[in-house]
Amino acid sequence: MRKLLTALLCLMLAAGPFGVNAYLSARADVQNDFTIGLVTSEIVEEFDPPSAVTPGNIIPKTVRIRNTGLTDSYARVQVLFSDSRMEALCSLDYNTAAWTFSSSDGWWYLDAPLAPGETSPALFTAVTVSSSADPDTIVPFEIQIRQESIQSAGRASFAEARC
Repeated sequence: MRKLLTALLCLMLAAGPFGVNAYLSARADVQNDFTIGLVTSEIVEEFDPPSAVTPGNIIPKTVRIRNTGLTDSYARVQVLFSDSRMEALCSLDYNTAAWTFSSSDGWWYLDAPLAPGETSPALFTAVTVSSSADPDTIVPFEIQIRQESIQSAGRASFAEARC
């Protein structure tokens, strides 16, 4: 009997710290489900290159973004000239009613999300070469357009959706 009491006492002493640990801790599991929307988009451009660029030229060029994905998305566009000299001689008629320029990163942000299949208002529709440009300073150039889109669900802006 004494051995039984000793064994029981040893068992209680050994189990004591584990019992206290169990009393002072808790555990719970939570499952989080994420639904990822398919975000794809494309640049829609209308442009017929002129045979020559001269001072005062107004060159029609329209740039829009189309949401080709399955979910609403925000869009942003970066406009880059291949030659900085020509960038200084040209102006673009940016649509500031639908797009906002961020000087901190150099991108144009569409103010409202695009629904699947929807095409944005034009970012710009023409490139104007300064009429005071010296014809000898005009060189061949390209205007490169980059665009990015991001799912808009639950976010008030492109910047908020990125974070």
